[in-house]
Amino acid sequence: MEGYYNYAFVDAVSKLYSGSDGNGQDKSPVKSFFSTMLQSSNEKYKSWRENIKLPEYVSNRDSLSVRSEQSDCHSPNFRHQLERDSQETVSEFPGDEHALIHHEKNSCFSNSASEPSFKLPSTSDDSILLSEDFRAFIHLSLPTIARDRHWILLYSTARHGTSMHTLYQRSSKLPEPYLLVVGDSKGVTFGGLVTATLKPRAQRKYIGTSDTFVFTNLHEEFQLYKATGVNRYYLLCTNDAISFGGGGHFAIHLDETLLTGSSGACDTFGNGCLASSSDFSVTNVEVWGFSHSLMQG
Repeated sequence: MEGYYNYAFVDAVSKLYSGSDGNGQDKSPVKSFFSTMLQSSNEKYKSWRENIKLPEYVSNRDSLSVRSEQSDCHSPNFRHQLERDSQETVSEFPGDEHALIHHEKNSCFSNSASEPSFKLPSTSDDSILLSEDFRAFIHLSLPTIARDRHWILLYSTARHGTSMHTLYQRSSKLPEPYLLVVGDSKGVTFGGLVTATLKPRAQRKYIGTSDTFVFTNLHEEFQLYKATGVNRYYLLCTNDAISFGGGGHFAIHLDETLLTGSSGACDTFGNGCLASSSDFSVTNVEVWGFSHSLMQG
């Protein structure tokens, strides 16, 4: 668009000052000057279009600090321009569904408001693991079917004990999706969205949909990884383990005791280790369902 406007301007000015006899043979220095400006501008415009990388989804309407891994958002000028000119920015990587969304407190895309501008759905109980900021961050990536529903705490090791059987049994109170949240002994919170019925399968068969994602607050930075499309290894549910992802390592693996687990880089979500270390000890596990009515889990 910039190149188009420059062309129109140069064309109009050159006709005005060229003194052409109408045969198109004039070589006015004014026309030559503006033509040189046009060429330079178009070269810069082309370079900008080829090199810029925009995030798949970025929104500052929630008054959170959200940034794309590709954005040079630590620049004060960039931050101030965004806050002044935009209430919402939505962009996409062409042909790429994989996105890493960050949330950093006191970083860029910040807003002075202390409360989100949208109404975050209520919870049936307080979460031991999720702050309201973290919950709001995750809420933005929930599928539409869950986004306007209340959060219902179906299972918590602090309340119901460390039992895989109990986790499956209590999760059956509501249909999918579910949010499984894990806290490790070093204070890191991570988990994933379960997009299939949360119950054990006799065979080791992956279940779920491309809406599945994993997340973490490792290094005190909210991060969320969506499915890359490389494979469909979304979730494994057996009597002795729950595992997210595959191809390389599991993104999250919990054993049947719900006391230990592991996390590593996997192709399904393109993530790194989500926990404080590749092998971790569990302090708490929560499973959240979503319902139109604010029922007790």
